[in-house]
Amino acid sequence: MRYKPINCSHLFKAVVLFLSLSSALLLYSCKNRNSETSSPIELRGINSLGAANFVITDTLTISTERTSMSGRWITDGKSLIFADKGKVPVSLYSSVGKFEKQIFVQGRGPDEILSPATALLPLSGGGYAYFSPGDGRFYLFDSLLNNLSSFNVFKVTDKDVDWDDLLRNPDPENLTMYEHVLFNNDITELDDYILFPITTEHQRYNGFMKNQRAKEFYRDSYTLMAINKNDPAELRIFGHFPTIYNRRMIPNFMNRTVASDGSNLFVSYEADFLIYAYDKDLQLSFAFGIAGKDVKDNYPEVTTFEKHEETNKAHHAKYGHYLQMVYGDGYLIRKYNRPDDISAIQIYKDYNLLCDIEMPYKRFEIIGYIEPFFYAQAYVDFEYEFCKIIRFKIE
Repeated sequence: MRYKPINCSHLFKAVVLFLSLSSALLLYSCKNRNSETSSPIELRGINSLGAANFVITDTLTISTERTSMSGRWITDGKSLIFADKGKVPVSLYSSVGKFEKQIFVQGRGPDEILSPATALLPLSGGGYAYFSPGDGRFYLFDSLLNNLSSFNVFKVTDKDVDWDDLLRNPDPENLTMYEHVLFNNDITELDDYILFPITTEHQRYNGFMKNQRAKEFYRDSYTLMAINKNDPAELRIFGHFPTIYNRRMIPNFMNRTVASDGSNLFVSYEADFLIYAYDKDLQLSFAFGIAGKDVKDNYPEVTTFEKHEETNKAHHAKYGHYLQMVYGDGYLIRKYNRPDDISAIQIYKDYNLLCDIEMPYKRFEIIGYIEPFFYAQAYVDFEYEFCKIIRFKIE
């Protein structure tokens, strides 16, 4: 299947008009609060838009009978990997979909894991980072699957916490306020850091109840964590919600996704079309991105947790939002949903949008890049335990 180049000039005109009216306010509010400067961040990628061909080369049918079928496909650049959320063993497949082996063993031994992962990251130097919410531990394994270290990320300061005081006086600078965001296996690495989204669901400090504390939550709470893989005791929290979350309560669209090109960390929020780039020092450096087709800033306000639970699924089906990013071969691919639950992708190169394409698949997810192809999940059959994965190129 071949998709012709898409001319994005109409998107460019709309974005330039919008930015000319509001970019000063938007960019000032998105400054890096962790830096010593209050100057606006640089906006890139709106002055030269290109085009690209999205070419599907073939489809792989893969048996998933060894898996729980709950999880997400990822790649280490050589193999397809099913990051299983229902079982500890992780299944590896060849680049053409042939089962190869399973790694990781469930248990309490020195190189074993007690419960399945919500985040699994193949490391660039070999080995894996594995986050297991069942026992609350973060594991680092070498390429031979020896456990290099394991610790409870969010409990490292327990002995110093006055829990009654923290309940009465929530402190966004306190690490024990946070937990890993259990969404989309979002975890990546940049230089010495392993990075992933975090949130706090403190009883009196969260994004669900409309009050003064909610305003403080969206303004002051941190959204990202970094762990130094060479010194896991070094933990850093950084990043804040963009200004759209300060304007009204939209807790149904609080999730975020991360990716890295080796020089920058890219962060995209569900309700914000901009992609934010952090440098290797985890300082907010610049932003880029263009709104997905038909995606508008019209999310309805939700002001109680009960209303969130009642409307979350329906709002995600109705309103456009940004879901997932993968970087490979010089391209950043962002998956998003258009209104009425239509899957689509944007393809960026050098921070410029090349094309914006609707995907004719209901369970579409970008997997990653194994030279010379990108991979994406197109279909899952839970009854007969198989999935279809497409391989495609960008030309």
